Amino acid sequence: MRPPALSLAGVDPSGGAGLLLDIKIFQSRGLYGMGVATALTGQNSRGVSFSRPVEREEYRRGLELLREDFSLGGVKIGMLPDAGIVEETARFLESLPRSVFVVVDPVIRSGTGFPLMEEGALHLFQERILPRADLLTPNLPETEILSGLSIGGELELLKGGHALVRKTGGAVLVKGGHGWGTDYLFQGDRVWLFPGRLLKKDAHGTGCYLSSLLLALRLTSRRSLPLLVGEAKACLRERIQKSLPLGKGDKRYLEVKNG
Repeated sequence: MRPPALSLAGVDPSGGAGLLLDIKIFQSRGLYGMGVATALTGQNSRGVSFSRPVEREEYRRGLELLREDFSLGGVKIGMLPDAGIVEETARFLESLPRSVFVVVDPVIRSGTGFPLMEEGALHLFQERILPRADLLTPNLPETEILSGLSIGGELELLKGGHALVRKTGGAVLVKGGHGWGTDYLFQGDRVWLFPGRLLKKDAHGTGCYLSSLLLALRLTSRRSLPLLVGEAKACLRERIQKSLPLGKGDKRYLEVKNG
């Protein structure tokens, strides 16, 4: 059995995003999925109604119990709601071997604009979490927030992506779903473009799906990161096209398939 993959993310009770979706994707790719909840949310196909952080001490202890007992292959970081959870996550990451691959999907607001990270946590997140990211997967609004740059076109996007590479020291995948559809992968001084057109379907959990799938592919394949991004994007696009409404709201849910 390969080393487990761990998700640190919020709980979406509908299973369309966050911790529950991450574990589904890990296990669909032959990995044993583990998870520690960072927040509890109330949401359905209509949107997010509430969100609250888990107790800091319980979260810290949950991380310790896993670290003491298991050798992890990788960690996917999603929603970190407040400064206490960010601090405990940073300490946990610093205790892991550098060989553990870390994917950070910054969750600052929901797709409908609901705030999912307290303002006081954002500076600490940039200071303590970003430098440990082997792969950072922000969308365009998150790239603006984390880079401090206003992005109105490709030139500003390139500046923002390179700024985040300097902050993380790892790779950065800027997702274009909130813009013109093209994704940009920054790795060192190199940039790969993944052109695409925007799909009209309003699918739930696409950012979680892509980031956790990239971690799973990284842990199960020896191929280069650009090739893995291409595969993950193609898989996500297919899932968006086939997504279906499960509830009474407008959100469509993504199917998770094995292999």
